Amino acid sequence: MDSPKRGGPRVRPSFVFCTRTCFPTPPDRMSDSESADPHSPSPTGDGQDTEPRDADGHEVARRGDTEAMEGLLEQGMDPNHTNEHGHSLLMIAAYSDQPEMADLLIEHGADPNRSDPSGSTPLMGCCFKGLAEAAEVLIEAGADVNATGARGATALMYAATYGESALVDLLLEHGADPTTTNEQGQTAAEQAAAEGHEEIAERLRQATAGA
Repeated sequence: MDSPKRGGPRVRPSFVFCTRTCFPTPPDRMSDSESADPHSPSPTGDGQDTEPRDADGHEVARRGDTEAMEGLLEQGMDPNHTNEHGHSLLMIAAYSDQPEMADLLIEHGADPNRSDPSGSTPLMGCCFKGLAEAAEVLIEAGADVNATGARGATALMYAATYGESALVDLLLEHGADPTTTNEQGQTAAEQAAAEGHEEIAERLRQATAGA
């Protein structure tokens, strides 16, 4: 995780800032062509509709279409299937704020700790985006709250850096370690303080003292 820049609160980029390739672009930042319904009919030369663009289910996961996903899973789709970027169906669902979809995938065997090539997990994506409900689904399914990703970043560090107090509390309640440091030697408390989230920083200092 890069050292926080001073002079104002950090603006969330469209990709996780530690590598800029950890998570897919969130739906509200997609272009019209990227966010279009892949099941919309598109005439071909012979008058037939084209195959859906999301045959592997990732667009279904992003939209939260649980009925369509049930059908794909019944047809034998692997619940841990990843796209060409190494993003799992569960990662897409969680990062797109689709807790019901995440729950469905987990029920069918999706691994809540499956990381992408950068080492980032679905839980880290939720903490980056501030998605407490999806994060809770993942934690209840056994997501590792102390997993480390790119540059030693943890879910707690993402939540602290972006001022997500509810997520900080949720993670601490489920055993997140506030003493962990990233590759630059920074704790979550130090990152929160650097971003001006002093209340969160103090909460983390107290948790560190009691660790």
